[in-house]
Amino acid sequence: MLAFCLTLAVWPASAHRLGESYLYIDVTENGISGELHIRLADFAKAVPMDADRDGTVDDAEFRRVRAQAYAYLEGRVRFFADGREHEVRFGDFRFFGDASGRQVAIAVSLPTLGPPPDVIEAEYRFLFDGPDPAHRTMLIQSSSTRLRIEQNETAESLVFGPGAERQSLDLRPRPKTQILGDFFLHGMRQMMRSVPHLCVVVALIMPWFLRRDDGRRAPTGAFRGGLTLLLFAAVFVAALAAGAALSAFDVVEVGRREVFAACALSLGLLALDTWRPVPGAGRALVVLAAGLLLGLASPVFGNQLGLDRGFPEVALIAFAGGTMASVAVITAFVLPLFWLTRTFPAYEFAVLRGGSVAIAGLGVLWFAARLWL
Repeated sequence: MLAFCLTLAVWPASAHRLGESYLYIDVTENGISGELHIRLADFAKAVPMDADRDGTVDDAEFRRVRAQAYAYLEGRVRFFADGREHEVRFGDFRFFGDASGRQVAIAVSLPTLGPPPDVIEAEYRFLFDGPDPAHRTMLIQSSSTRLRIEQNETAESLVFGPGAERQSLDLRPRPKTQILGDFFLHGMRQMMRSVPHLCVVVALIMPWFLRRDDGRRAPTGAFRGGLTLLLFAAVFVAALAAGAALSAFDVVEVGRREVFAACALSLGLLALDTWRPVPGAGRALVVLAAGLLLGLASPVFGNQLGLDRGFPEVALIAFAGGTMASVAVITAFVLPLFWLTRTFPAYEFAVLRGGSVAIAGLGVLWFAARLWL
């Protein structure tokens, strides 16, 4: 089971999309430097580069017009701090990508901006001020000692455009209270809006009011084991948070198919254990596995981290707290219903067994719909 979790495959993702250009910056206490990433086909809209007019721009064609290209960028990439503008220097360049999406990365340095203040202003006008009004330009903090992040390629800090050519950028990390509040709410939404997560909580509660007696199930006379139910919920939440962290920080890289398969498998495990306990595995272990699988299949947590990923301990604690709060709300709603109906003759057949089949079937249908539709 754990081997399955640890052998999930990866679907690569790229931050470089068509119609966009990027200004990456690296922030240290000594200063700011970075790179411009621009698609050659886009650059050719502003600076003629396609000398042979074959419809593509190659490396040699860019080299021939490098001076004109740098001249076009001057005045379009600007930084301000402490009431004055700071010089931007364009340095060496390199190419990457295949011929159809060839891009140039141009080194950028700010020799007079160091140490950086808490807030700076940035301006990046490229194409949208004339040749291509729909072109998007953005600033991304690739690394920052203040934010404790490295190799960030997807969480943008600023998106420029008509009317938003010059913007302020706060280089400080967000207050811990904001991170706590945001991820607490994210944990609650994750539980309340996800069908697999809701089904897991319901499956935890379904058999709670039935006890085994000579191989048969009989309703309990009173609600007992509340602490055990709470511990099971805590195990599920802890496993969910651990799985989300493993996925978010690329310890285990999860692909699209594996995400859906993990959700379906987690539902199937709990449904099977609810119908008939899994031989050789306690329910706590099944709950642990289900939570871990659902956590691995929760890429939204990693996406939500963004520039807060340098403070995982704060985000994870808040996420787990919000998840636990949602579990408590769901339990408070479902528990009385099961308690009131536990003595009905059809409870075991309709609720326990019927619910197990429904949850397992829902997992299969959810998996199929997400994968193929």
